[in-house]
Amino acid sequence: MQEDLTVEVIRDQWERIRRRIRTVRDGAKVSALLSGCVPVMIEQEAKPPCLVLQAMADFHFKNLQPYVEQGIVTKVIIDVVGQPCQLRIDPPRPRPPLRPHAGKLASEMSHQSDPPQEHKKHRFEHILSRAEIFTEWEEIVQAVCYQPHGSALGSALKRCKPQRVEMQETPGLLILQTKNESAATLLKDATNSAMLPLTLLPVLGRVYRVQVQLIHSDSGKH
Repeated sequence: MQEDLTVEVIRDQWERIRRRIRTVRDGAKVSALLSGCVPVMIEQEAKPPCLVLQAMADFHFKNLQPYVEQGIVTKVIIDVVGQPCQLRIDPPRPRPPLRPHAGKLASEMSHQSDPPQEHKKHRFEHILSRAEIFTEWEEIVQAVCYQPHGSALGSALKRCKPQRVEMQETPGLLILQTKNESAATLLKDATNSAMLPLTLLPVLGRVYRVQVQLIHSDSGKH
């Protein structure tokens, strides 16, 4: 008996899906738009099950919608995962509260509240360049703390360092590294739910996909 399609399967195959879709008409454009979306859930009660994508910005939502309606994206997903499904893309949503995690980081976050907004810079006045992301990282993290629900994310980001920014695709990819397992887990969850990219958007001035890498203290620099 075939197992139910799960969102974990879709996430595991997401890059493969995006590569495959480049082979169809307008595929490069569709693949770039999909990079601004996150698979968030499977509605199992639908027949066939419905995969729900969360757009990280209105740009991705509005421009991808016609391709979803034409069935182009759905066909490729079915070909890759080998199971029938429907597809729906949802517009950007307000950021939900973070799920608490065990450990010291969660304890710190549970006692934090979003700091007052007055007299604090909570965004930059221009779109930050790749170089500025590295040189201004401490200020970026501080600015994140002043976003809605940002104090918890800021606590985790303080334990990260930007490793690389790749701009070959749109949106760009921001790669972070941390030695703190709790921070890595929290930020990966926030990335999967689109909360982290959405929180960084008003600070950095543009949408980035985010990849969080956990490194071990004895592994040295990568």
